[in-house]
Amino acid sequence: MNSKTMKLVFCTLLSLVFTLAMSSAATLTITDLSAPQNVTHSQSTFVITFNLTYSDATSPISLNFGSSRVTQGSATISANDLTMQPNSSQIVTATVTYPSLQLTTLTGVINATNNTISASAPFSVQILPSPSISLTKSNELSLAQQNATIVVTNTGNSNIASVNLSSTGAFPLTFSTNNFPLPFNSTKTITVYATTLNTFKFGSFTTTLIAKDLASGQQSNSITYTVQKSFCKNGSLGDLEITRARVTSSGDEDDVWKPLDEITLDIDVRNNADEDIDDVIVEMGFFDENGVNAVDDLDFISSDDEKPSIGDINDDDKETVTIKFKVPADMDTGDYKLTVKAYSDDEGENTICSDSASQFSNTIYDAISVEREDEEEKFIALDNIEISPVQATCGDPITLSLDVYNVGEDEEDQVRVNLVNKELGLDIYKEIRDNMAPGDQDQLTFLFNVPENAKDKTYILELSSQYDYRSGSYRSSSELKNRVELKVTGCAPAAQENNALITATLDSEAKPGQEMVIKATIKNIASAQKTFVIDATG
Repeated sequence: MNSKTMKLVFCTLLSLVFTLAMSSAATLTITDLSAPQNVTHSQSTFVITFNLTYSDATSPISLNFGSSRVTQGSATISANDLTMQPNSSQIVTATVTYPSLQLTTLTGVINATNNTISASAPFSVQILPSPSISLTKSNELSLAQQNATIVVTNTGNSNIASVNLSSTGAFPLTFSTNNFPLPFNSTKTITVYATTLNTFKFGSFTTTLIAKDLASGQQSNSITYTVQKSFCKNGSLGDLEITRARVTSSGDEDDVWKPLDEITLDIDVRNNADEDIDDVIVEMGFFDENGVNAVDDLDFISSDDEKPSIGDINDDDKETVTIKFKVPADMDTGDYKLTVKAYSDDEGENTICSDSASQFSNTIYDAISVEREDEEEKFIALDNIEISPVQATCGDPITLSLDVYNVGEDEEDQVRVNLVNKELGLDIYKEIRDNMAPGDQDQLTFLFNVPENAKDKTYILELSSQYDYRSGSYRSSSELKNRVELKVTGCAPAAQENNALITATLDSEAKPGQEMVIKATIKNIASAQKTFVIDATG
């Protein structure tokens, strides 16, 4: 080997030694590891971040974290494989996943490795004690079933020394046991008692149940019990069905009633049996916020009041009944429940009774609000207007009576009612000088005579009111005028009636209790064709 060749081999070996020296000097370090100090058992995961530095290197390197491990507790660690360039740093995120119900400190090691180089760093995260309670109910409460069972579960990762059960709502609950210990990951079955349900009168009643860890104050989810006391004594039974219960009001809204509103309740009842059901009665209820049936406070217009009789309903047939009533001026304001039931008086309500309707807002009742009149132009209402006689002749005395109601929200110091008809020369008034509180009613009577020169026709008398009396004058007046008809006959004929001549003769014998035949002749004396209507009085 000549000297030139020797020099080439020497240089090559020197370069290889230098490269190996550089490769063996490469380092991989983990710094700035960040992990949460503690977690809850139900959190399931947390992340660890750290800075990975690859230095003193000349070529890229591929790394994985598969050898990362947990040394205490139960968990898995995952992080994405990565490639690092020489002399570079990278922020890496690892995810730790652990099962719930552990009470320990998770410790472990993050390992970044390849075949020739590795780096590691330890971590430690405490799983905090987390008391937690869950409630489930096995069955509902009802008037027929006044006890139920619940299951109380410790869903936390620590023992609970004392679990307290409590309830709030329309009816109290008692428990087969209370203030009991509940070990971690265990359950306890409790019997719940509702002993006051038989005192309910009508409506839906709700109570809420919760459990609490007395030491930590941690509360469970809530359980709600709703008990319905329907209008039928023992709930719906038998083959009657209320297929329609429609409420309409003369006021602005069907479910908001104001004084003197007229209410109509149309009810359809079907017999779903294959035989007749006898003596069917429909009954209406109107329950206030205290569960008291205030139906007797309403002013019924229909003849059977709140309890009309349908009679017999044939098999697979339907009957309709209508109940009409007026809201009294002094009706207590508040929230009410309107309900109806249909039952057989022959079989008995305990055997055949239906008290629900799909049209009702709560199935067994319709929520109704009774309010005072809030429009100032309607604070005074006139009702029960009667005129006697309804048909009169010239010179006859007329009596017009009416009831005056304060249906508004304010007390009225003084109220004036006006009666006007210009054709009859009427422009008179009456005053109520006693204070009228909201809901108060007073009666007024007007007396007048039909003028001697009145014409035969029907006159419209107008009634109106004035109120809000202050400093000697009325500041408000009614928006609507009440109109009353008075028919005047037997006076001087009106000008437009001089279009015919009438002659009449008796065309039969006049015998008591038998028909008479009268022959009438009408002659049109007008200059054009006319249509006449014949009427007989006397």
